[in-house]
Amino acid sequence: LIVYILLQHLISNPLKKQNKEKAKISLFLLLPLSILMSLSDRQGHFFLLATTCIFFALCFFEKSGLYKKIFLLFLGSTVLSLFYDYSVGPYLVKLLTGFRPDTIYMRPDFLTYTRQDPRWPISNLWLKLWSIAIDAFLFILDAFSYFFGNAPLLIIAIGLVFSFLVIIKTTKQKLYLIIFFAFFFILLMTFFMIIKQPQMVWPGIRRVYYALPLNLFILLFSAFVVSRLLYLWQKAKIPILLLLAGVFFFNIIALTTHYQKIKYSVESDQYKVYEYSPRLLQCLKDNQKSEAFFNLPAEIENVCKKLRN
Repeated sequence: LIVYILLQHLISNPLKKQNKEKAKISLFLLLPLSILMSLSDRQGHFFLLATTCIFFALCFFEKSGLYKKIFLLFLGSTVLSLFYDYSVGPYLVKLLTGFRPDTIYMRPDFLTYTRQDPRWPISNLWLKLWSIAIDAFLFILDAFSYFFGNAPLLIIAIGLVFSFLVIIKTTKQKLYLIIFFAFFFILLMTFFMIIKQPQMVWPGIRRVYYALPLNLFILLFSAFVVSRLLYLWQKAKIPILLLLAGVFFFNIIALTTHYQKIKYSVESDQYKVYEYSPRLLQCLKDNQKSEAFFNLPAEIENVCKKLRN
């Protein structure tokens, strides 16, 4: 929600349409909005870093005092949010609970790239990171696919190429460079997310809340492409309406598929709960039999063994 409000505030560009006093108020609204976005979730924090970098780049493409002011505001928000994350926040948690939280999960490092990784083992570090980059790209394509009624990835890829061609043909260089940077940063964010949470490659997990902010960008990007397409070809209104109706229809049909994947996907944590909890309970009750008798996965067998001990 905060990401949407912040983007809407930037896209509507109220700063050039108001008097100086209202423009100052509008400008400084970016500060609390960006800080709230950063503190709400780690994706929000990454969006703040990405937006700061994009406006830093805009200062070079266009000598505008407005871009410099927005960049400095986002830079200030970044510093304040980092100060809260690593100093004020942990202090408050310790003050209220008596425990100091571990902040290692907030670091975008490569140290945990093998943690609970559900994919095939890859010993070579660079090959492993390359495979994660491919998974990040596929995650974004899947998010587009789910948004457009489970459309095949080939159609999604063709649609993206077509969309970028429309944007390049109908917009200024500055604008499509911003869109390119936005996609790059989303890919980079997804790359680090998969490093920290490799289970995102699972069919059930990739359909849930991890992709919600990405869906917001897909919505805004799609709306922008439609507006550019109508500007380029006014008679496209009827085909676009038919396309949207088809997307709406196929999204309804896809709901049962998504539900089954989320609830019963073999690789998902939910499946383990449904499938193995009864056997784990029997394993704990009947401690005369060995753990192997209950045919449990190794990690759940270890749980039974530890609880028995």
